[in-house]
Amino acid sequence: MEVIKKFMRISHWWHYKAAPLMAFVYAKAFINHISPLELLPVFVVFFIAIVGLASLGHFINDLADVKEDSLSGKENFIAGMTGKGKAWSAVLLLILSVLPWFYVKTNFFIIVLLILQLTLYITYSFKPMRLKNRHFWGVLADTFYGHIIPALVVLSVFSYYGNQQQMYSLYNIFSAVLMTWLFTKGIRNIILHQIDDRKKDRIAGIQTFVVKFGDVFSLNFINRLILPIEFIALTLLLIFACKVFPYFYIYLAAFIVFTIIKFSLWKVFVLPPRQMRFKFLFFLNDFYEDWLPLIMLVYLMSFNYIFFYYLIIHLVLFPKTVINFVNDIELIVTRK
Repeated sequence: MEVIKKFMRISHWWHYKAAPLMAFVYAKAFINHISPLELLPVFVVFFIAIVGLASLGHFINDLADVKEDSLSGKENFIAGMTGKGKAWSAVLLLILSVLPWFYVKTNFFIIVLLILQLTLYITYSFKPMRLKNRHFWGVLADTFYGHIIPALVVLSVFSYYGNQQQMYSLYNIFSAVLMTWLFTKGIRNIILHQIDDRKKDRIAGIQTFVVKFGDVFSLNFINRLILPIEFIALTLLLIFACKVFPYFYIYLAAFIVFTIIKFSLWKVFVLPPRQMRFKFLFFLNDFYEDWLPLIMLVYLMSFNYIFFYYLIIHLVLFPKTVINFVNDIELIVTRK
């Protein structure tokens, strides 16, 4: 099992990308009134597709980064494989990525998105494009294949089930706000990831956004531009959610109160400037990754109690959600 986790790079995307994506699935299931039995096979097959596509992306990236990772000391599971092992691994991941779409309902738009996803994987990792080595272009590529395209695929696919309410047109206000939110969320996350990897990327000679512009500029870029826009876009989306999901503001208020207590926000005005730079970089991820999927599952359970079993499945698939809540409560209780 540990070998499979390393091979699929589970720790790099499982909770951070798959969990919030499930929130979109649950939201569409509630809006379209998809029954538990109708959702189950689609949910299972679609989840297999997510695993396949995410793992394929990391496989392609590792395949292209063998030399650089060797220089910087980064772990690269592909480096120890034989040529035959790499070939069979690529075939297996392609099957996992492609085969589910013969069962899940698709259209031309979804197929184009999937082709674009694969194209971005390749151009991000391999020469001559190798967008990963082209600072802001690499950030854009990661944002699209890691956040925007998967969300659009979910909204499109699950519009064909239940009441079959089609997703909003890409030209209306809601979709523009949604794209803005996903765009800023993706940029913030990849730049923060690059900040963590900056030393190894410099050794490997990879010209990421952070390597080119520096740590301080990157942090200021997030705090002064990306986070404010993300927060505004999210606020507008939450206003929309309050109209679609009954009493959504109660769950939102619970998150805000919990966050205030967790971060002791009443002390925010006396914090040193340096500490303020790092204070709010990740707190929105708590909402996306832990709170939002569970909130959407509560709505599904109000629609049909059988969705309680989906809640159990979600917590089994994403145990870090429980771990995060337990750690946060311990922090609050033990804080002096």
